Amino acid sequence: MEKIDQVDKKVITILAKNLGLNSDDNDITSSSDITNDFRIDSIQMIRIIVDIENEFNIAIDKEDFEQLNTLDSIISVILKHLAE
Repeated sequence: MEKIDQVDKKVITILAKNLGLNSDDNDITSSSDITNDFRIDSIQMIRIIVDIENEFNIAIDKEDFEQLNTLDSIISVILKHLAE
């Protein structure tokens, strides 16, 4: 469980940085639709993915990339790759 909390905090920090938000403000929830709620474009999403890949030393493939639309889905993909 601690691992999930650590991943969650790191991902929120990455998202907040890329979205121009404060990571302490609770603007990003587990069900936030990253692309629609925050109106980000594909370039911003790629930056977020690159930051996530660098932070967790993983490679997110195209199949997983298409699933990354909420905080929960991002965390699930990260945990899947960390378990490999």
